[in-house]
Amino acid sequence: MGKKRKRSNLITIRGVVIPADWDERGIVISINIATFDEEEYFIERNDVAEELFTRLGQGVEVTGHFQEVNGKKILKVISVDKEEIKSEGIESGEGL
Repeated sequence: MGKKRKRSNLITIRGVVIPADWDERGIVISINIATFDEEEYFIERNDVAEELFTRLGQGVEVTGHFQEVNGKKILKVISVDKEEIKSEGIESGEGL
């Protein structure tokens, strides 16, 4: 039986950078982005994604190649918007 081919789609998401895993010293070694619609994306580590490790807890907008493997949403980031994104609709009551 051959390998299953994974589909990859280019998407842009907005959300908050959160830690996903730590090493034995407590240093964050992997991150996710929790979107404002309660989805969570595992961020594949690469040179572009490294910037996100300095933005833990901040709102971001990123674009990347999306794939879902065994129900896990994975994003290979190709660009990061430099502006911090605030929570959508929280202050105005929208989206509730």
